[in-house]
Amino acid sequence: MPETPPLAAAALRETAELHRFLQDWLRGVSPRTPEVFARMSGVMAPGLAVISPLGTVTRTPELLAEFEGLHGVLAGRPFAVTVENAAHLHSVGDCTLISYEERHDLGGLHHMGGGEGR
Repeated sequence: MPETPPLAAAALRETAELHRFLQDWLRGVSPRTPEVFARMSGVMAPGLAVISPLGTVTRTPELLAEFEGLHGVLAGRPFAVTVENAAHLHSVGDCTLISYEERHDLGGLHHMGGGEGR
């Protein structure tokens, strides 16, 4: 099995860490301050497009506004976000492509989504 390039390894780590932040944000575990939210807003590329399993495209400004407003929406509920099957697909120079499945667990209800990026 080939070794994962350093940039791809960093992208895979960042993906897992950012999703842990999102889980804490939605559960209201993190304080609702601009400094804390910068964990998300500070790493989203301006041209980022998130494509949902239903094909809905959400761009960075809308994504950030939506998530900032969702702080604590799942407080006190059994909610978890996990990144599964993360993989490095391809790297060229300072660009790397990874894929992953995003799993949401809300009290036994599961939703899987996919993601690619970096």
